Amino acid sequence: MNRMIKGFLVISGLLVPFGIMAHPGHGTFTGTEISHYFTSPIHIGVGVALIVLAIILIRKRITKGA
Repeated sequence: MNRMIKGFLVISGLLVPFGIMAHPGHGTFTGTEISHYFTSPIHIGVGVALIVLAIILIRKRITKGA
């Protein structure tokens, strides 16, 4: 894999927790409740993107090893 792509993936991986963290100021919850993660479109989008990325990487590793 290209060195620039690896660097981008590392930086993106380090910044992901900041996009997922609950925060007050929008929605019907205070921001510290677990339900905030499942009802806010911002958090749902990031979570779904991470799940899709994990599935792609796991499939790639399985097919590479077989």
